[in-house]
Formats: sequence, structure tokens, C-alpha cells
Amino acid sequence: MAEFSYKWDLANIVQDKKHIKVFSCFSCGGGSTMGYKRAGFDVIGNVEIDPKINAMYVKNHQPKFNYCMDLRNFNKLKELPEELFSLDILDGSPPCSTFSMAGLRERAWNKEKVFREG
Repeated sequence: MAEFSYKWDLANIVQDKKHIKVFSCFSCGGGSTMGYKRAGFDVIGNVEIDPKINAMYVKNHQPKFNYCMDLRNFNKLKELPEELFSLDILDGSPPCSTFSMAGLRERAWNKEKVFREG
């Protein structure tokens, strides 16, 4: 079984740029954003409701357009950058099951978990 380092930087990855613009809704920590970036897409912004999670997203991905708010309120905004009206992909990834408050609860729900990444 191969061991992979969990300490790597997106800047070290060689990828073909595809010039495809993506905007991430329910961005959380940026799992789908990382996938899009690894595929060579340009993730230009995000919407995330949780301030702490949004701060982590901003630190990890430095989005051009960042909105820390409920998506329902984002949809009511009257003034948005023109670039957000010419997207190729509007991503609305489902939340990570580990962090989601929705759906059925597992037996280990509400118990402390340790992730190998720390």
C-alpha cells in the first residue's frame, strides 16, 4: 500500500489550464474547488454560510469573489460582478457527510472523530 504525503501545495502540481470559469456554492473547505483546480479549471469565487469555514476556504483558495452568507440571501443580491454572469460551471456540491447537519445520523454522530490529516 502506497503512502502519500498530506503536505503538498497546489502550486507544485503541473496541470493544463482549460480557461473554464467555475463558481462554488456551499463551498465548505473547498473539496470540489480543489478538484476543479486539479482539472485545470479557474474557480473564481464561492458562497459559504459558515464564517470559520469560509475563512479556511479563503486561506486555501484565495477566491476572486467571496461571499460569506446564506445562498438564499446571495440570490437576492442586486449588484454582482459582471464576470459572475459568464460562468461555465455553477457548482453546488453536496456537503461532506462528515460535516453535514442534514440527513440520517450515524451511530457515531456527536462523538469526537480524529482525521488522519489532523
